[in-house]
Amino acid sequence: MNMNPDFFEIQKFTQTWVLAILILVVLLMARFVFRLLKDEKIRKINPLFFLIFLIPLAAVFLTFSMRLETRIDRSGISYRFYPLHMKAARIDWGTIDSVYIREYNPSKEYGGWGIRDGKSGRAYNVSGNTGLQIIFKDKDKERLLIGTIKPAEMKKVLEDLSSTGQIRCYYP
Repeated sequence: MNMNPDFFEIQKFTQTWVLAILILVVLLMARFVFRLLKDEKIRKINPLFFLIFLIPLAAVFLTFSMRLETRIDRSGISYRFYPLHMKAARIDWGTIDSVYIREYNPSKEYGGWGIRDGKSGRAYNVSGNTGLQIIFKDKDKERLLIGTIKPAEMKKVLEDLSSTGQIRCYYP
């Protein structure tokens, strides 16, 4: 048994298709703005067009600065979707009925990646189709899924914590 059952993971949006779409949007917006700026009548209000150009550029920056941080330790689970969450959210083991790692369909169950609400509850996911499913003791509280790209490492830590009787972990 691992004497220090800790898990820490950072995930980022690194999918090629996300990068391609964002670059395409920025290039199209730049082309649009520069074509408009060539028109003498429109040059007088060019700050507005720069603002229009900056919005997709900010979306690109936001997307590439986003990261999902997950920590599992003896006291509970912490997660943060930076920069949307400046401070990590904490879930104490005492509020959790059970946890397990499962495969899921991000598009069908949650409508994609990011912070999503779906028929299966709320999800925080960045890539892939594997996550930590959390079921709370309070049945009125929706289920929570936190995506992972390290399911084997996460499972090992959960098994170690489960063997101490500290948490209830099962694998359907």
